[in-house]
Amino acid sequence: APGFAAYTSSPAPIFPAGVNPYSVFLKVKWSDGHEATAPEPAVVRVISTLDVAPGGDLAAVLASLSGLSADNPVTVNLSAGTYTAENSGVADDAGWMFTLEEGVILRGAGAGRTILDGCLTNRVLRLKAGSKAQDLTVANAHSQGSTVSLRGYALDVNGATVENCVVTNGLAMETSGNYLEHCVYLGNGGTISGTQVCGATFKQSGWASQGGVVYVSSGTVTNSQVF
Repeated sequence: APGFAAYTSSPAPIFPAGVNPYSVFLKVKWSDGHEATAPEPAVVRVISTLDVAPGGDLAAVLASLSGLSADNPVTVNLSAGTYTAENSGVADDAGWMFTLEEGVILRGAGAGRTILDGCLTNRVLRLKAGSKAQDLTVANAHSQGSTVSLRGYALDVNGATVENCVVTNGLAMETSGNYLEHCVYLGNGGTISGTQVCGATFKQSGWASQGGVVYVSSGTVTNSQVF
């Protein structure tokens, strides 16, 4: 149209926040100063890939991702390097450094190249139903036990998928009356494939129940090793 000036998006997208649906509309301005806005075409844009490098706040990026599904996923690509966080700790029933919600795919640059490091002070990675982690290493996870009996302090996999990963050098300690957590827990029909678990250590003192290296409550493990 004569006098067309520009287009505007509303609300403005925010980067990098993960998924930012927004409508796009056209604002037309004529030479006499009159303006009109075209009907919204209901265009929705979804960011499907995010890239995070060492030094970036991976925990914050993952926490910003919500409202996804297996049909509407977001892949977070991690560059080679080491990722840590200071937001959990090892106290009873504390959380994990990183949590994947449904529809989040966490993809490393290869096991041994991309490392999530608990620094022997943190639980590391929790995967909720419908999420996936692949091609990375979980190292130096640590737990001091929990009042919850079935969960993993290095990998907690609930109805989720883990592919081509390595879990190494986990340490589980326990205070009296608590459960000693498993290094890797698999439940709710989850899947672990192409994964190695090695170097898990347990220290107990008056436990309510012992933990294990890998505990499979419900799920499938294929082409994987524990040693």
